[in-house]
Amino acid sequence: MKTITRTIAVLNILIALSALACDQPALEKPAAPETGVLQVILGGGSGGSGNVLRTMLPAAYDVASLYYTLTFTATEGLGPVSGTIAVGESSGEFSLAAGTWSLEVKGFASEAASANAANALVSGSASGIVISGSAGNSVNVALTPDESKLTQNATGTLRYKVSFPGGVTGASLAVYNNSGELVSLGGGNPVNLLAGSTGSVTLASGVYDLALTVYMEDKVVARGETAHIYDGLVSPAVYSLTEADFAGYTGAINAFTLNTGSGVYTGSIDQEAKTIRVIVPSNIGADYIGVGVNSISWTGVLIASDPVSPNFANPVSYTVTLEDGQTVTYT
Repeated sequence: MKTITRTIAVLNILIALSALACDQPALEKPAAPETGVLQVILGGGSGGSGNVLRTMLPAAYDVASLYYTLTFTATEGLGPVSGTIAVGESSGEFSLAAGTWSLEVKGFASEAASANAANALVSGSASGIVISGSAGNSVNVALTPDESKLTQNATGTLRYKVSFPGGVTGASLAVYNNSGELVSLGGGNPVNLLAGSTGSVTLASGVYDLALTVYMEDKVVARGETAHIYDGLVSPAVYSLTEADFAGYTGAINAFTLNTGSGVYTGSIDQEAKTIRVIVPSNIGADYIGVGVNSISWTGVLIASDPVSPNFANPVSYTVTLEDGQTVTYT
């Protein structure tokens, strides 16, 4: 009897548990998190917009020549998520859970080099990237070179882009080495920008001076800058001129060439600051530049220097007199 009683008791408990289980609602399978596709577009840093006498630094390596690692981190605690962009590509698409993400990008010379983060040649980041299930998620990441890895033992690229208004009668871009001499560009130096205002040239790594000169009838605008060319890097020279840039330039020095006796060197003219800059070899002291100016081109009716016979040991002023008697002075 005890065995039968115990068996009945156990059955009663099992039935009660079964009934309790039937009263509980079924557990629902959690919904899969919403995802979206993010397009990452890689590019160099800004190349400037034609500032007068600026120092032009490289914007980036040729983007498609590097191998990239990407690390996504979500502010909600998801991730991190890793991805790569192969050599030959400058963008990629990645599937991420909906939310807000940050991104770190590193570029390497090869996939093998990416095994050590210290080998990164360029890097970039972005934050506040909102991913939703809808299409159209994209982010542009500017890449900055690691200056400690910049070298000047081989060649780099100078990429120029110049825009100017209609009515321009002449436009050129000259490239000088650190001895003040025009360098060979293959297609001619200065570059005739009326024949093509965009292009790129390969230069030996080093430091160069650029001189942009644009004419509109009797007006002239000039821009000068120092360009740094590094191995494998693209250095952009970007200029955008409008009609407003030509206002007030009815009298100006358009070209300036200095003869040191051992060489002839062309000056870079800053029309806005009214200064003329001539780079000569370091072994030529200012006291010994006594041969004088080889040639000056100007717009106006008269030009005079102070002192009359300068030796450039001290600043020299050149004054252009306009037809209406007004004067413009350069130093």
